[in-house]
Amino acid sequence: MNLITEKPSHKDLVGKYKIVHSDYNFPNPENYILELKENGTFSFTKNPAISLCSNGNYELDYKFEDNEISFQCGFGWSPAHIKRNFRGFEIEFSIDENDKITYSKY
Repeated sequence: MNLITEKPSHKDLVGKYKIVHSDYNFPNPENYILELKENGTFSFTKNPAISLCSNGNYELDYKFEDNEISFQCGFGWSPAHIKRNFRGFEIEFSIDENDKITYSKY
């Protein structure tokens, strides 16, 4: 896969992610993990800045720029942005207009 031009597939994104950037200052950001599983589910260590449930489903949808992945918690959905970096992909949550939290696969 060409990381510069190709959009990641479901398989490309499966794995565990940790926080690599946060506009919020909370202790021990390395303890907050997001795991995307092959069966389309996720697990998430809740953190004070992102309103997301601990477990649910996720879907990829490239129709909406900057909201390519959505996390389902019950009847609600939380979107996130998939970014490219030199090592692969990152998942970025927008907290408000200026603040973001970015997870990278490890």
